[in-house]
Parts: sequence; C-alpha cells; structure tokens
Amino acid sequence: MGRNGKNKHDVDKACIYCENAIPLHDRDFMLCQRKGVVGSGFLCRHFSYDPLKRVPVPRRSIREDLPLPELPE
Repeated sequence: MGRNGKNKHDVDKACIYCENAIPLHDRDFMLCQRKGVVGSGFLCRHFSYDPLKRVPVPRRSIREDLPLPELPE
C-alpha cells in the first residue's frame, strides 16, 4: 500500500490517465487513438494507465509564524 492508502492497482480508470488519449484544449474532452473524441471520464477496454499524466498533489508548506526548534551545538 502507498502513503495514500491505495495499492498500485487502485488507479482511477478514466481516459484522462490513459496512454492512448491526448487532452484537447479544455481537458474536458480527450482524443483517443481507439475511440476518437471522448469525455475525460470515459473508459474503454483498451485503458492503459500512464503515471506521467497524473498531476501530483502539491506539498504543504511550513507556516512562517511557527518557531523552529533550536539544535544544541
């Protein structure tokens, strides 16, 4: 299991993450090599997950007003 509680097999199966699809200008529609123009949530049997299409969640930043602990020398 990963840090987010999902296995590597628990991916969101949708055209937006498929290696056979290319996003169109508004990302609501995809150009699929197999099916043509489809919605980004569409799923067909030729789905093949492409991890490079997933946009990672940005890391949380450290608040500036919190005091940092001082290390003894």
